[in-house]
Amino acid sequence: MNDESLEIMRTIRRDNLHDLWLRAKEGEPLEGEDAVLVKAMQEHNEYVDIWERLDQLGGDELVVNGVNPILHINMHSIIENQLEQNTPPEVQKALAGLLKRGASRHEAIHAIAYEFNMELFPVLKHSRPFNDLAYKRRLAKIARGRK
Repeated sequence: MNDESLEIMRTIRRDNLHDLWLRAKEGEPLEGEDAVLVKAMQEHNEYVDIWERLDQLGGDELVVNGVNPILHINMHSIIENQLEQNTPPEVQKALAGLLKRGASRHEAIHAIAYEFNMELFPVLKHSRPFNDLAYKRRLAKIARGRK
């Protein structure tokens, strides 16, 4: 895929998220992945200005304090889907362990997403297959309270 195709895909994604944001603001009931994404957007008040202007922003304007909000909420969505589908089951155990130790659900999702990203990075950077076993080991460690 060339750079122009990638930018078109990014723009479509931004436009879709902006549309979801507006629909949620108008009180439209959303379901499935749309509802998960909007919930993640709503949980990140620090990015409201971004959500409001997604249809107008270029890629370089989408980094706030070193974080790309779109990628960030997509990570939330991935972890929420793993929890809902109980795949892998270790994600539920990691969540339970973090909550038991006093983390908020939101903080726990961030901690799990961090572990997911540690295994996703080599996939994206080096075209390696996702290491599901390593991810499960990471989740087991945080479930037990070890890093």
